Amino acid sequence: MIIRTLVVGAALAVAVFALPAMGAEQPRLKAQVTVHGPLVTLGDLIDGAGAASGIAVFRAPDLGTAGTVRVDRILTAAQAQGLAGLDTGGLDSVSVSRLGRAIASDEIVQAITRHIVETGRGDRPEDIDVTLDRFEQPIVVEQSAMAPLSVDKLEYDPATGRFAALLAVADSRAAGTGLRFSGRAVEIIEVPVLARALERGEVISPRDIVIDRLPRSAVRSEMIVDADRLTGMSARRHLRDGVPLTADLLMEPILVHRGDLVTIIYRTPGLTLTTRGRALSAGARGEVIQVFNIQSKRTVEAEISGPGFVTVLPQRVPVASLPTTVR
Repeated sequence: MIIRTLVVGAALAVAVFALPAMGAEQPRLKAQVTVHGPLVTLGDLIDGAGAASGIAVFRAPDLGTAGTVRVDRILTAAQAQGLAGLDTGGLDSVSVSRLGRAIASDEIVQAITRHIVETGRGDRPEDIDVTLDRFEQPIVVEQSAMAPLSVDKLEYDPATGRFAALLAVADSRAAGTGLRFSGRAVEIIEVPVLARALERGEVISPRDIVIDRLPRSAVRSEMIVDADRLTGMSARRHLRDGVPLTADLLMEPILVHRGDLVTIIYRTPGLTLTTRGRALSAGARGEVIQVFNIQSKRTVEAEISGPGFVTVLPQRVPVASLPTTVR
């Protein structure tokens, strides 16, 4: 950036300054200059500018940026103010930087998120996901502007998540009448999903579970949002990883596998009969499977009651069909 010459009006009328007195320190040009305000003075550019120090001669670069000014232009400006005998130190140009405080996108997102929660349109800041439509580079305000970024106005539609916000920095002139941003703010719910695909019968362990963050609008009421409800359950069928689960996809762990030898139990009031059988299919606790009665050579339906145990449903099998041990 090339520093532009300041047009000096009547308020900065030309004043003639005497040459440095015999023995006075020779004015020396600075190689690098840092300024805070919108104008660059001779005192900013020159060590020993004396009474001419406060005279503004150039406009400063934009906030947070840097530029250069040629030495010949500085000499011309200094001589116009009666400042001669300048030691340039062999410089061709001087670098001028203007301090500024950058406001990054994270600060803007935090301000909008905080405002949504404080106005009762969200529960917790960590559950609000804010995305700005456009943010190409940081906003820069004066270095001295230390007031926090605040939201003056926010139009927000919870149904779509769309918002339009007017933000301000109270003690910044650079921020002017406000900083306008638009985007989308979505309430997020943490949902447990599988870290890997599972086949039917595989038991879910804590290491099989990861937490995904989904928009509230995408979370149906039947989805399981408590990871504790998944641990120890098994897959009723093949389950893909990364997909929210519902109760109908899960079952108690498989207690009886196809081909297992099992104890068949038949209970009536005051009587318990048992015999041996072989499971014709697999199942979890509470599931009804077919079991081949080894003694009677008949197939019966029984409910899995524990590892290696099935209980015949009384209404389905007559007692006579079970050659048994009476307990």
